[in-house]
Amino acid sequence: MPSAPILLITGAAGFVGSALARRLIAARRSGGAGMLAESGGGSRSLPASGRRLILLDVSPPPDWYPADDSAIEWVHGELGSEMILDRVFDRPIAAVAHLAGVVSGAAEADFDRGMRVNLDGARALLERCARQGRTGLAPRVVYASSIAVHGVPLPAAIDDRTPPSPTLSYGVQKLIGELLVTELSRRGWVDGISLRLAGVVVRPALPNGALSGFNSDLIRETLAGRRVVSPVSAEAVIWLQSLDSAIAALESALLSHGAAPDGARVVQLPAIAASIAEILDAVGRINGSDARSLVDFRPDPAIEPMFGRWPRACRFDRARSLGWPADDGLDALIRAAAGRAT
Repeated sequence: MPSAPILLITGAAGFVGSALARRLIAARRSGGAGMLAESGGGSRSLPASGRRLILLDVSPPPDWYPADDSAIEWVHGELGSEMILDRVFDRPIAAVAHLAGVVSGAAEADFDRGMRVNLDGARALLERCARQGRTGLAPRVVYASSIAVHGVPLPAAIDDRTPPSPTLSYGVQKLIGELLVTELSRRGWVDGISLRLAGVVVRPALPNGALSGFNSDLIRETLAGRRVVSPVSAEAVIWLQSLDSAIAALESALLSHGAAPDGARVVQLPAIAASIAEILDAVGRINGSDARSLVDFRPDPAIEPMFGRWPRACRFDRARSLGWPADDGLDALIRAAAGRAT
């Protein structure tokens, strides 16, 4: 392993990717410690100050990028580009967090683009990781998947062993990525694990093509006292998780090694199942408003079956066996969102 192990984050300018990158940058500057896999399956304590970071995105460097830190490199380009991959893999990569992608609505509206980015891009990245692993260090690969691997009609209960059955192109693409990560890990060419994220809130008010983006809109806008339209009914049940819990799990997965204790390479991250009415009541408790009065309910028959009928019966045993955190209830999640909005 190199004296300064390199961590790669794809999609580093995105909502989740930028939060992970900034967390790792902060840890590097504070000199904290983590665990990073070594070749051969062991692990050792790794001072954060000893890591190097490569941040890859189709967007140029954002304001928070520390251009003056020579140990942090921003690579601007398409993930599937051979030239970009040559540049990234011109030295051994110790760990990869793959967060780049075209989200649900955009992948559904533009099938070719979704396949090119979500499937072909992921495959190109994984092939480079496997090529490195076949001749040297097998990199740790953390693949950001999604609960979109489940489709309509949604199961009455979901746990880590619920068979996926996607009914969105995005879910199909994510499921194929999971299978590739598992297969390459079986062969020992990568040390991979796929994390299925739920609706991570609260996203900024920027169009990103996510069909489930209304969950962030409802929380963000009602916290600010603004009116908002809901494409699902007040009784609709959705799954939510905070940005903090998602990032903590991603960081933990990135700086560890191996599969879940039961040998699985796919983990459903803990989520909170709550109705829209319950979410709005929680907003009201946090900011003392009548949040329900700010919402115009206009249920969309194309949206509610896929994004508003998630089961309350759910278990997240693999994540808990790994010690990954869950949000401490709906009010705590909304309170954290309110803190970020201020």
